[in-house]
Amino acid sequence: MKKKVFWHIREEENRGEQGFLKINNKVIASIASLAALEVSGVARMGRSIFHILKAVFSKKLYQRGVFIEFKQENELVITLYIVAEYGTNLTRLANGVQENVRSALEKMAEIVPSEVNVVIQKVEKTK
Repeated sequence: MKKKVFWHIREEENRGEQGFLKINNKVIASIASLAALEVSGVARMGRSIFHILKAVFSKKLYQRGVFIEFKQENELVITLYIVAEYGTNLTRLANGVQENVRSALEKMAEIVPSEVNVVIQKVEKTK
């Protein structure tokens, strides 16, 4: 059985009468994915075979289009694989995804990732 890894949010500071807070990494990946899809110009999330294999053989998490890695304690690196809509300015799209993901994680989970990387894998014409 695979061990579940949780993101600890200042456990010592938040420990009080009600306990402490732990957030499953799949929740972080879901927040990042949904925030990326909110940005105009993102057609869908992509995929990375390399990161799927890397996640299988390590403690890292890969969930459809989102790769989460912990470099050091409290240093979170998120890599998003996206498919862009044809005609979208790719630089603005990547900046928008980075800002939206960072903002959503700060707002919902009080997590500030050290890096939010965006890999545009493909450009598709939407129907």
